[in-house]
Amino acid sequence: MTNASLPLSQIDQEYARYTSAVSVRNSKVACGLVIALMPAGIFLDYFVYKQYLPQFLGLRLMCSALATLVWLGLRRPTLSHAQSRLLCMGWYVLPAFFISWMIMSTEGATSPYYAGLNLVILAVCIVIQATLKESLIAVSLIVLMYLAACFLNSSA
Repeated sequence: MTNASLPLSQIDQEYARYTSAVSVRNSKVACGLVIALMPAGIFLDYFVYKQYLPQFLGLRLMCSALATLVWLGLRRPTLSHAQSRLLCMGWYVLPAFFISWMIMSTEGATSPYYAGLNLVILAVCIVIQATLKESLIAVSLIVLMYLAACFLNSSA
């Protein structure tokens, strides 16, 4: 049976299966980037917030460890669609959360670390090629985390 003769619902199912597989593959790559790049940010911490170096190193390593768990979860061969969608969000929610924590711990809205959140948004929308819906969800979550960090900042 060729694709041209497949019923529409079957074509939709095949397309959904394909996009899910691509999303999982891209999320595994993104997890690898998070695992490597979050600890590498310690060099930035050294020059920008030297007084927070031990605290931020702990946060960065915790983020990498959790991203490793997401990566391992994405490798499971028996992922349900719901598990897959949730885990595929993990690679960007984790660094956004920990960067927001660093923003909250330092200067809040005036912290230069907002740029890290911009990089996460760029990765979601451009590099990973998320769908419009996925991009809107990601941007909304990241903006909410940033606003919470600014609001919870003790110097606010």
